Amino acid sequence: MAFNGASIGGLIFTPLWAVAIGRFGFATTAVFMGIAALAVLWPVSTCYLRAGPGVAAGTTPSTLTNAALLRDRGFLAISAAFALGLFAQVGLFAHLGDAPRTGGRR
Repeated sequence: MAFNGASIGGLIFTPLWAVAIGRFGFATTAVFMGIAALAVLWPVSTCYLRAGPGVAAGTTPSTLTNAALLRDRGFLAISAAFALGLFAQVGLFAHLGDAPRTGGRR
């Protein structure tokens, strides 16, 4: 599943990063993406992660099933947070891999 998320991140965020970097420059785009990530992840994490990690209500780890996890808001919230972080990371690495190696500015 993690590799599927990385693939989606590469398909969605890499073109967005490329367009934004072309229009605004790398430094401005990086700052904007960092602010956007905080603006999305901070409220989501404070809203859904207050109770801390746990298992779905009414279950124990030995009886936990995939269906129970998909009904658990805490699990979905942490999964979404990791997915967003992975998407951003994949986009950044894709651009770093294509950066010119001249050592100077463009």
